[in-house]
Amino acid sequence: EGVAATQDPDTGRWWQVMDRPNDPGNWLETSCTAMHTYFLSKASQKGYIDAATYAPLAIKGFYGEMQMVSNPSDPQIRDICPGTGVLGSPAEYYARPPQTNDNHGLGAFLLMYDQLTCR
Repeated sequence: EGVAATQDPDTGRWWQVMDRPNDPGNWLETSCTAMHTYFLSKASQKGYIDAATYAPLAIKGFYGEMQMVSNPSDPQIRDICPGTGVLGSPAEYYARPPQTNDNHGLGAFLLMYDQLTCR
């Protein structure tokens, strides 16, 4: 329920700091979107969570995630937070510069993409 409640209704993505969507500087982050989308899809498929409620959120997350992929001949995945340890404040997370093709986001993207397109 918490993951569902924090999904951005306009884009289908999730925020860098999920429970603070209205904070200045917070941004929609690609790797967490991929991870949450994968989770919602896989758990719905396995029957761990209600598919009628949560599978549509996975689809919305997938389409939101795909909006961050550009250049079909050489895909570039934007707005990935680089690897981050535990930081002391939300502002420190917001200050992390969004990256393109950071490995943390690429792995999450591949898992999500496989889950939602290869079934």
